[in-house]
Amino acid sequence: MSLGDNIRYLRISNSYSQEDLAEMLGYKSYTTIQKWESDASLPPLDKIQMIATLFNRSIDELINKWENIKEKAKNSKDVPTLLYDNMAL
Repeated sequence: MSLGDNIRYLRISNSYSQEDLAEMLGYKSYTTIQKWESDASLPPLDKIQMIATLFNRSIDELINKWENIKEKAKNSKDVPTLLYDNMAL
C-alpha cells in the first residue's frame, strides 16, 4: 500500500472530497491531491504533517504502517468494500 492509497482511504473514510482536502491544505485545486493519491507525486513534508494532524494520525502511520490502516479499512463498515478491494497491496 502506498502513501497515496493511505491518503485516499483517510480522505474518503472522513467523507472529504479531493477538493475539500485541497482547500484544507491551502491548495486552489484538487489536482494536487489527485496526483498524491495516484502516486504521481509526493506531498511535501509540511503537508504530510498537516494530513497527519487532520486525520489524527502520526507521520509514521501515514508513511510506514500501511498494513495497520489497511487492516482497519478491511474491518470497518465505514469504508465501502469496493474501496477496500481496490487498495493496492
